Amino acid sequence: MRTALAALLLSTLSLAVSAQHTDADDQPLYEGAWTVRFDGQRQGRLVVREWEGTWVDTGPAKTVHPACRGRKLPVTVHHSTPVNFEFTAWGETVSPDCPNTSFVVHPEAGTKALVGETATSGKVRMVQASRK
Repeated sequence: MRTALAALLLSTLSLAVSAQHTDADDQPLYEGAWTVRFDGQRQGRLVVREWEGTWVDTGPAKTVHPACRGRKLPVTVHHSTPVNFEFTAWGETVSPDCPNTSFVVHPEAGTKALVGETATSGKVRMVQASRK
């Protein structure tokens, strides 16, 4: 009985690791320009190519930290899979007063948008900008 239970457990574990590996195969799936809207008035523009990009806050001045206003922040993509997209905008590289912001988003069911939140639990919705 113990042998059968151990074999079943190992088989289940093997399948779980195999499925996790498939989800972890990062690909540059979210390249291009994105309009990002937060709860409230804050907005931004994300441009991604390969595993890096830029972030600019585009909302009203009162929603942008003065140290960040009008500045392109470098972005690093951490994960890019069909189930999630994780990246960080590195504010500290342009000013010590400009915060770093990390994002975790995923495809929104029934749309082409990505939804999720920042590391500080701010809700975000991203829509890919039309290509001209």
